[in-house]
Amino acid sequence: MESYPPPSPPPPRPSETNGLGIAGFVVSIVGIFTCVLCPVGLILSLIALGKQPKGFAIAGTVIGGVGTVLLGVFAFLLVSTPDIWDGISTGITIAEGHTIIEQHQDDNEALPGEDEGNGLIEHLEDGWGNPLRYELNGDAYVIRSAGPDGEFDTPDDIPPSSNNR
Repeated sequence: MESYPPPSPPPPRPSETNGLGIAGFVVSIVGIFTCVLCPVGLILSLIALGKQPKGFAIAGTVIGGVGTVLLGVFAFLLVSTPDIWDGISTGITIAEGHTIIEQHQDDNEALPGEDEGNGLIEHLEDGWGNPLRYELNGDAYVIRSAGPDGEFDTPDDIPPSSNNR
Protein backbone atom coordinates (compact mmCIF):
# COMPACT_ATOMS: atom_id res chain seq x y z
CA MET A 1 0.00 0.00 0.00
CA GLU A 2 1.20 3.35 -0.90
CA SER A 3 1.52 5.97 1.83
CA TYR A 4 0.73 9.54 1.36
CA PRO A 5 2.09 12.33 3.48
CA PRO A 6 -0.35 13.68 6.02
CA PRO A 7 -2.38 16.56 4.68
CA SER A 8 -0.87 19.93 5.38
CA PRO A 9 -2.94 22.45 7.28
CA PRO A 10 -4.65 25.04 5.14
CA PRO A 11 -2.74 28.29 4.76
CA PRO A 12 -3.80 30.98 7.19
CA ARG A 13 -6.45 33.22 5.79
CA PRO A 14 -5.42 36.83 5.61
CA SER A 15 -7.37 38.87 8.08
CA GLU A 16 -10.12 40.81 6.48
CA THR A 17 -9.81 44.56 6.45
CA ASN A 18 -12.17 47.22 5.37
CA GLY A 19 -9.89 49.70 3.60
CA LEU A 20 -12.72 52.10 2.87
CA GLY A 21 -13.76 52.00 6.54
CA ILE A 22 -10.20 52.79 7.62
CA ALA A 23 -9.99 55.61 5.05
CA GLY A 24 -13.31 57.05 6.24
CA PHE A 25 -12.13 56.88 9.85
CA VAL A 26 -8.81 58.59 9.09
CA VAL A 27 -10.42 61.31 6.97
CA SER A 28 -13.02 61.92 9.71
CA ILE A 29 -10.28 62.25 12.36
CA VAL A 30 -8.34 64.69 10.17
CA GLY A 31 -11.63 66.46 9.45
CA ILE A 32 -12.18 67.18 13.13
CA PHE A 33 -9.03 69.32 13.06
CA THR A 34 -9.66 70.89 9.65
CA CYS A 35 -13.49 70.92 9.79
CA VAL A 36 -13.81 70.76 6.01
CA LEU A 37 -13.04 67.04 5.57
CA CYS A 38 -15.65 65.70 8.00
CA PRO A 39 -18.40 65.36 5.36
CA VAL A 40 -15.99 63.44 3.11
CA GLY A 41 -15.06 61.11 5.98
CA LEU A 42 -18.74 60.65 6.78
CA ILE A 43 -19.57 59.66 3.19
CA LEU A 44 -16.64 57.23 2.96
CA SER A 45 -17.59 55.67 6.29
CA LEU A 46 -21.25 55.32 5.34
CA ILE A 47 -20.29 53.50 2.14
CA ALA A 48 -17.89 51.28 4.11
CA LEU A 49 -20.69 50.16 6.43
CA GLY A 50 -21.68 47.71 3.69
CA LYS A 51 -18.44 45.73 4.14
CA GLN A 52 -16.98 43.66 6.97
CA PRO A 53 -15.45 44.39 9.45
CA LYS A 54 -17.43 47.46 10.37
CA GLY A 55 -15.51 48.81 13.39
CA PHE A 56 -13.58 51.59 11.65
CA ALA A 57 -16.57 52.38 9.45
CA ILE A 58 -18.81 52.85 12.50
CA ALA A 59 -16.20 55.01 14.25
CA GLY A 60 -15.68 57.08 11.09
CA THR A 61 -19.43 57.53 10.72
CA VAL A 62 -19.79 58.81 14.29
CA ILE A 63 -16.77 61.13 14.14
CA GLY A 64 -17.59 62.34 10.62
CA GLY A 65 -21.22 62.92 11.62
CA VAL A 66 -20.29 64.96 14.69
CA GLY A 67 -17.78 67.01 12.68
CA THR A 68 -20.29 67.58 9.89
CA VAL A 69 -22.91 68.80 12.37
CA LEU A 70 -20.35 71.18 13.94
CA LEU A 71 -19.39 72.44 10.49
CA GLY A 72 -23.06 73.01 9.68
CA VAL A 73 -23.67 74.92 12.92
CA PHE A 74 -20.59 77.10 12.31
CA ALA A 75 -21.69 77.81 8.71
CA PHE A 76 -25.20 78.67 9.91
CA LEU A 77 -23.87 81.09 12.51
CA LEU A 78 -21.52 82.66 10.01
CA VAL A 79 -24.33 83.28 7.53
CA SER A 80 -27.12 84.18 9.96
CA THR A 81 -25.25 86.55 12.28
CA PRO A 82 -23.17 88.92 10.17
CA ASP A 83 -23.60 91.72 12.74
CA ILE A 84 -21.51 89.72 15.20
CA TRP A 85 -18.61 89.60 12.75
CA ASP A 86 -19.10 93.29 11.91
CA GLY A 87 -19.03 94.05 15.65
CA ILE A 88 -15.79 92.11 16.11
CA SER A 89 -14.26 93.97 13.17
CA THR A 90 -15.41 97.25 14.70
CA GLY A 91 -13.78 96.41 18.03
CA ILE A 92 -10.49 95.74 16.27
CA THR A 93 -10.74 99.02 14.35
CA ILE A 94 -11.52 100.96 17.54
CA ALA A 95 -8.43 99.44 19.15
CA GLU A 96 -6.40 100.62 16.14
CA GLY A 97 -7.85 104.11 16.67
CA HIS A 98 -6.73 104.03 20.31
CA THR A 99 -3.21 103.15 19.19
CA ILE A 100 -3.14 106.14 16.82
CA ILE A 101 -4.44 108.55 19.47
CA GLU A 102 -2.05 107.23 22.13
CA GLN A 103 0.88 107.56 19.74
CA HIS A 104 -0.10 111.19 19.16
CA GLN A 105 -0.37 111.71 22.91
CA ASP A 106 3.10 110.20 23.47
CA ASP A 107 4.63 112.34 20.72
CA ASN A 108 2.92 115.60 21.78
CA GLU A 109 2.40 115.04 25.52
CA ALA A 110 -1.29 115.88 25.09
CA LEU A 111 -4.40 114.39 23.62
CA PRO A 112 -5.44 115.84 20.27
CA GLY A 113 -8.46 118.11 20.10
CA GLU A 114 -11.63 116.66 18.63
CA ASP A 115 -11.04 117.97 15.10
CA GLU A 116 -7.41 116.83 15.07
CA GLY A 117 -8.29 113.45 16.65
CA ASN A 118 -11.05 112.82 14.12
CA GLY A 119 -8.58 113.72 11.39
CA LEU A 120 -6.09 111.17 12.75
CA ILE A 121 -8.64 108.34 12.59
CA GLU A 122 -10.65 109.45 9.55
CA HIS A 123 -9.28 106.58 7.44
CA LEU A 124 -10.66 103.99 9.89
CA GLU A 125 -14.09 102.46 9.23
CA ASP A 126 -16.23 100.24 11.44
CA GLY A 127 -17.52 96.87 10.33
CA TRP A 128 -20.40 98.52 8.47
CA GLY A 129 -18.17 100.87 6.48
CA ASN A 130 -18.89 103.98 8.58
CA PRO A 131 -16.28 106.33 10.05
CA LEU A 132 -15.46 106.26 13.75
CA ARG A 133 -15.88 109.30 16.00
CA TYR A 134 -13.30 110.64 18.46
CA GLU A 135 -14.66 112.63 21.41
CA LEU A 136 -12.48 114.45 23.91
CA ASN A 137 -13.70 114.80 27.49
CA GLY A 138 -11.06 116.56 29.61
CA ASP A 139 -8.23 114.09 30.23
CA ALA A 140 -10.16 111.20 28.68
CA TYR A 141 -11.37 110.39 25.22
CA VAL A 142 -13.83 108.03 23.58
CA ILE A 143 -13.73 106.41 20.16
CA ARG A 144 -17.08 105.04 19.09
CA SER A 145 -18.90 103.51 16.17
CA ALA A 146 -22.38 104.51 15.05
CA GLY A 147 -23.28 100.81 14.78
CA PRO A 148 -25.30 99.10 12.06
CA ASP A 149 -27.64 102.03 11.40
CA GLY A 150 -24.73 104.40 10.68
CA GLU A 151 -26.13 107.15 12.94
CA PHE A 152 -24.40 108.27 16.11
CA ASP A 153 -26.20 108.60 19.44
CA THR A 154 -28.75 105.88 18.71
CA PRO A 155 -29.30 102.71 20.76
CA ASP A 156 -27.31 100.49 18.40
CA ASP A 157 -24.05 102.42 18.81
CA ILE A 158 -21.15 100.25 19.84
CA PRO A 159 -20.71 101.07 23.55
CA PRO A 160 -18.07 103.76 23.78
CA SER A 161 -14.59 102.72 24.80
CA SER A 162 -12.91 105.19 27.11
CA ASN A 163 -9.27 105.52 27.90
CA ASN A 164 -8.03 107.55 30.85
CA ARG A 165 -4.35 108.28 30.94
